Amino acid sequence: MRLTRGGFAKGVRSKYGAHPVFLNGRRFASKAEGGYAVVLQEQLRLGLIAHLDYQPRVKLTTFITYVPDFKYTAKTGIVVYVDVKGFETPEFKLKEKLWIEFGPGRLIIIKKRAKGYITDRVVDPIHVCKSSDCMVD
Repeated sequence: MRLTRGGFAKGVRSKYGAHPVFLNGRRFASKAEGGYAVVLQEQLRLGLIAHLDYQPRVKLTTFITYVPDFKYTAKTGIVVYVDVKGFETPEFKLKEKLWIEFGPGRLIIIKKRAKGYITDRVVDPIHVCKSSDCMVD
């Protein structure tokens, strides 16, 4: 199997048609996700955000783990999780509902549009757990 820039054999696409990209030695599941990583890296460089993490694992229940695309700390000290979405699967919709019940903080859903990125919605949990109570890996 011959690999191309995206890491797949020529002509092979991922399940939802996204092509993975590599930026600064990191693999991103789509061009949209990689492009938004560049936006966040610039915000980090400018001091607008701190502690940018990639693919943080958040345990929502004993058996369900959710992996958003990014996690950062805002200037206000609030921890924010970000997921760049192209296509929303039934699995994601379930995890979004679980996030409302059990999420450790704010989740921002980003969508790529022709002129850039938009915040599709902000998901705030009903109960924000204390760091000692959260099930974040």
